[in-house]
Amino acid sequence: MAAFVISKTFAENAAGQEIGLKDNVIAICLEQMAEPRGTLRQWVAITLGVMWTKNAQARWAAVRDSAYEKLFPLLHDPCPEIRAAAVFALGTFVGNDADRSDHANAIDSVIGMQLTNSCCEDASPLVRKELVAALQWLILHFEGQFTSVAYQTEEEERVRDSGITIFSPKDNDGVDKRSPENHMSFNHHKRAPSSALPGMPQHQSTTTPLRHGTVFQNVWKVLLNCSRDPFPAVAKSATSVTQRIRGKFASLPVSPLINRSDSDTPDRGSPKFGCTVTGLGDSGSPPTKTVPPSKLTNAIPKPADVPAALVNLHRFARTRKLFDAGPNQDDDVDEDMAVKATDAIVTSQFVKWCSKSFTLPMMKLREEQDVSANAHYQREWKFMRNHVVRNSSLVDTENAGPPRYDTQIFINRNLEVPSHVLFDPLEPVIYVADRNQISVWNYEKSFRVGSFPNSHPRPYRISDMTLINAHDSPFLLVAADDGSVRAWKNSSSTEKRSEDLVTAWQALPEVLPTTRGSGVVFSWEPPTQHLIAAGDAKIIRVWNMTAEQKVIDIPTRLDCSVTTLSSEPTGSNGVFAAGYQDGSVRLYDRRCSAADAQIMVFDGHASAVVSTKMPDHVLHHKLYSGSVDGDVKLWDLRLPNSVSVIKTVSGMSTMDVHARAEVICCGSVNQTANVYSFLGAQVSSIRHYDGFMGQRIGSVSSVAFHPFKMLLAVACSDTYVSVYTGLTDKKSARQ
Repeated sequence: MAAFVISKTFAENAAGQEIGLKDNVIAICLEQMAEPRGTLRQWVAITLGVMWTKNAQARWAAVRDSAYEKLFPLLHDPCPEIRAAAVFALGTFVGNDADRSDHANAIDSVIGMQLTNSCCEDASPLVRKELVAALQWLILHFEGQFTSVAYQTEEEERVRDSGITIFSPKDNDGVDKRSPENHMSFNHHKRAPSSALPGMPQHQSTTTPLRHGTVFQNVWKVLLNCSRDPFPAVAKSATSVTQRIRGKFASLPVSPLINRSDSDTPDRGSPKFGCTVTGLGDSGSPPTKTVPPSKLTNAIPKPADVPAALVNLHRFARTRKLFDAGPNQDDDVDEDMAVKATDAIVTSQFVKWCSKSFTLPMMKLREEQDVSANAHYQREWKFMRNHVVRNSSLVDTENAGPPRYDTQIFINRNLEVPSHVLFDPLEPVIYVADRNQISVWNYEKSFRVGSFPNSHPRPYRISDMTLINAHDSPFLLVAADDGSVRAWKNSSSTEKRSEDLVTAWQALPEVLPTTRGSGVVFSWEPPTQHLIAAGDAKIIRVWNMTAEQKVIDIPTRLDCSVTTLSSEPTGSNGVFAAGYQDGSVRLYDRRCSAADAQIMVFDGHASAVVSTKMPDHVLHHKLYSGSVDGDVKLWDLRLPNSVSVIKTVSGMSTMDVHARAEVICCGSVNQTANVYSFLGAQVSSIRHYDGFMGQRIGSVSSVAFHPFKMLLAVACSDTYVSVYTGLTDKKSARQ
């Protein structure tokens, strides 16, 4: 509470900030950084942030105490609110534009690198929003340098998309310019002095432009990634920041790519290696450049590579001068070149959001704690209902033998071809995902509850989904093959609102864009609150969703993609299995280091693995895996060879194992869904829909058992979704 009151005293109050400086508040706050109480660490960081906002004396007092360096450990704090508070404090530190000396620019560069390295892959949208608000000050302070980086990035994208033939690496005399004796190293290239770039630290070392060029590249890359963020608020803020830079050269004509020889003498100050650019003169002719094939990479070039691209743009719309005239200008920076105080592009609401907790009544119980509130009675009713559902389904599985699942109780046509189907364990609904949206069906009353888009960009598709926290407030996790995962609440409600998106982040940004791959697959561990994500990437990433942080990246060491993931429902031993496209199944222990995480390799499938399941309620330390050739194998996690093999129909496309009953369902592209017992005997086969004119089912795209009841959902490529029961009485099956 004291830290909150002090922060409010300093907020937009120059007199309060001056008193805080005299009382050495910065040093006192830094001493509280190691406090075990998270709320105190959060408000200490916020207090520092508001303390040096628009206060040059407070900024340099913080520099003397190395306050910004002591905030860096908070960027890795397990609490997302504390990480966001640290980003907020560092952002206001960089946003203090009272002094733009070399020392200040060097410190801002260090902070920018630390922010991009620590927070660019944070799973919390709260942290990412503060990251965009913090990085905008680097954009405003070094607008010219970022314009150069953005301009060259756009030009490289045009080159890659145009398909224009680039010049031969050999010039007219036939000498290969890429040979070691004629290749000019980028690091040994003679550069313009730092005074040519206003606001840059003017060190004598020739490697200084490289270091600060890396800062500009990383910051711009992070902002571009944030502009495509799956969380709309983050994407909107980042787009506003990047549009400011893109608007600077949006009116410039596209520079045509032409063949040039060494006889073309580059302008003074332009780079000798990489690209040659001539600025726009009075005639308004577009700049031209020569790009060797070795430079056409995805990496954003250093701003020092293209200083002439925007050196003499007399028709460049700007409010202040961006670059000096050339490399021979004196080291003194003209007053017109100094950065003026600039309004923020995006405004942070983090402090106001944190302050709301102090507006809640302290002498009154909250609604979730008040036993007389309606929310309490609703939760009690859910818990009793859940207890009844679990016990009744347990009786059905114990009394009945292997269920046949040949009685159809629901059939309906989905909006598009379904790719995944999922039961709600406690509500009478199923979730059906197609390429772009999720539909919710009530199988007891046979009607569609609603549908909503996943909001991922086209042409990406939904690649996996699961339901978490189903016993209380369910959240639907949906993964798309662009690497994103979104969490939706109220997914089974009749009215869809934009507030239903709880969170979204890039769970696997390294995923390769492909139309035939597995995309992103994941496994959820309820006890540990860990999410394991893999797919068309070289790593398996484990996320701690309580802290919204990455735990570990496990290398796959294979050239094929991960097609399926599964872990024990208890999650007690930290072991999970991954099935690969080459037919192997590998066992990992996330408690080990990344290099030693792989603990077992099961080689036995001759084709791609379709599914892996660890039915903890039925068999302990056992793993089922199914492949495209129709083999279902049972593995003991302690043995390298399979325990048993079940031969099913070839062309398997999907598989599921019931959590309580000893049955397996295998769907095939050959228009059949077969149910087998654990002993390998075929219990039933679904080939046609029920009815007098029952037609043949389509290619099966997904099957799913109910977690408790004797129900089986089958989704086919003909857009039909059907539910079958293992009980003979339809009326009792619906209940």
